[in-house]
Amino acid sequence: MILVEGEHLPRSDHASRYLSSSRLVDGLPRATAFTRAEGDTCPISVNWLEQLKEPDRESEIGRVREALAPKLTMTKRGRIVVLNVGDAIAAVEDTSSCVISFVHEPEEGDDSHAGIHGYPDEDKEQELLISTTLKRLIAADDVYLALPSP
Repeated sequence: MILVEGEHLPRSDHASRYLSSSRLVDGLPRATAFTRAEGDTCPISVNWLEQLKEPDRESEIGRVREALAPKLTMTKRGRIVVLNVGDAIAAVEDTSSCVISFVHEPEEGDDSHAGIHGYPDEDKEQELLISTTLKRLIAADDVYLALPSP
């Protein structure tokens, strides 16, 4: 199945997010890992892994690194974390009054770019609750080095 810009990602698929070292503790996401900067109302940026059509997760993460490199200054202490779309949507519905969605939003040089929509614009408490809920879904096996080892 090929999705076009603006379509929702399938619940069985996965999204990744780059986290700087300030959004990590002991190599895992902090509670604030999926929050927006103060005053920001844009969706949370992620990458849709299955859209990359790679044979395995390591190859997908490699392609995400390539797509992010021109846009972000990734560091060796940063990490790329992976979420299952359906698990994320269900967990947020179970723990908050918000409903999130993952929407395909390709950018120049980054066809896999997507956004997590549904964050409340004026409710930082709900935003932190969503972020904390998403953080709890990420196990050590879902965390990858932002920069590969030499």
